[in-house]
Amino acid sequence: MKTLVTCSGGLDSVSLAHITANEHQLTRLVSFDYGQRHRKEVDFAEAAAKRLGVPFHLIDMRGVGASLSGSALTDDIDVPDGHYEEDTMRITVVPNRNAIMLSIGFGIAAAKGDEAVATAVHGGDPYIDPDCRPAFTRAFDAMQQAALDGYAEVRLHTPFVENSKADIVRQGAKHGTPFAQTWSCYKGGQTHCGRCGTCVERSRGVSSRRVQRSYGLCRSGLLDAGPGHAGTKLMFRIRKEFHFSASHQLSHLPDDHQCARLHGHNYIVVVELAAETLNASGFVRDYHDLKPLKTYVDDHFDHRHLNDVMEGPSTAENMARHFYDWCVARWPETCAVLVSETPKTWAEYRP
Repeated sequence: MKTLVTCSGGLDSVSLAHITANEHQLTRLVSFDYGQRHRKEVDFAEAAAKRLGVPFHLIDMRGVGASLSGSALTDDIDVPDGHYEEDTMRITVVPNRNAIMLSIGFGIAAAKGDEAVATAVHGGDPYIDPDCRPAFTRAFDAMQQAALDGYAEVRLHTPFVENSKADIVRQGAKHGTPFAQTWSCYKGGQTHCGRCGTCVERSRGVSSRRVQRSYGLCRSGLLDAGPGHAGTKLMFRIRKEFHFSASHQLSHLPDDHQCARLHGHNYIVVVELAAETLNASGFVRDYHDLKPLKTYVDDHFDHRHLNDVMEGPSTAENMARHFYDWCVARWPETCAVLVSETPKTWAEYRP
């Protein structure tokens, strides 16, 4: 299937380009300059086209983009931090952007004799972008069949529309996607900021230890992108301690093992966050931002029986992993969590 891929230069679309090149006939990459706040991603899209040996089409949409005002991606508005699900991230929506770009993509495909237009919208996008949702892609495909009826047969290909970011990373890795040669960050700095919505999604995509272990990936290597970058040294680190008391019992151990009996500990949880550069306030992350972890610990762990709380054995190691996953989903700068059961014992989870 001769397939055109719309490519922003980000992790998703570059992965899609590599997958398409291996599974179909990749004909070209099409990218768009709509007056976005930076063009770094376009350079990565062009580099992907050269790497894959296909033509690169850069469509100048700056005149159109100037009319799509009110977005932090096009106007002089600060890009908010946080995950896509948060209401503040709605300011990053460029209205009808995908519909406009896909219409152009279908026109090019029809003119060039391509059979499909592939786009990398995925399961994490629909929270705030209506033109990323399955209902939209189905309707758009039907509309294009009517628009090109009797002239060309071009279908919309959306292989990631029900997939998570971690699914895309797994698939991209299988097809040799050079993740360090992709750019996702909305802010366009020297390295990924690690805080904006797309950086948080990128981070979540590789927070699975199984994904990292299976494909030889590291979370920092995926966050820090750029020609020649092998990863960024994180120079600033902060830690914060949280305390709770709880009982547990490791009943899978032999009866004569002391941890097989019902007992309790005064636990200490330490979360560590790191960044190469400080934010505008001079912080890696304001300690005040970490207060939700105290609430979570108090509500779900303090004076509880951990066998009723944890999935799997309630060991310090498993708790460190549990708290890490909880923290990194909220604060992508999280790099490690340590859990202590006694003053002399510590378990650490650090991807």
